[in-house]
Amino acid sequence: MTTSFSSIPMILLALSLVAMPSAAVAQPNEGQVAAGLEVGLFLPSDDQFDSSITGGGFFEFYVTPRWGLRTGVMAMRPEYTRGNDEQERQIRLGADLIHNWEFGRVHPFAGAGLGWHMLRLYDRGDHIGPSHNKLGVSALAGAEAFVSRDWTVKGEARYQFVGKTPLVDPSGFALTVGIKRYF
Repeated sequence: MTTSFSSIPMILLALSLVAMPSAAVAQPNEGQVAAGLEVGLFLPSDDQFDSSITGGGFFEFYVTPRWGLRTGVMAMRPEYTRGNDEQERQIRLGADLIHNWEFGRVHPFAGAGLGWHMLRLYDRGDHIGPSHNKLGVSALAGAEAFVSRDWTVKGEARYQFVGKTPLVDPSGFALTVGIKRYF
């Protein structure tokens, strides 16, 4: 059985409905932690790349109910548009400062962060040439909706500016949906 990219948001919605034991409104507390997974679409800034699927995981620590620190990893592997089997793998290890606002069950958020981007060119599945490691900055915004006291469904838009490697610019937008659990 194969799962198309367009069915992923429906799968996440179904999982969130299963995890909905109550309709209680919740919010993060000082010292609370959360973890989650997300999947989405990466839209590269460089015309040499096609868009690609992206995915990752994250861990958050709430310094206050409104301010959190997020660490996470995201991976994407856009193909070159030149019609061969070359791809640029990018793995982001990042840290973000997030501010959220409470509007009942929905909490919009915005933030900024730094990321270490590990870039590697692949041709027909084999890596070629040297790896490149670049420090990048990002800005993000989105919203999470509480489906129970401990679970949320979130949507996020992130622009990551990485800066040019010798041949390409790995910067771009990541649009993701995900699930998050508070502990």
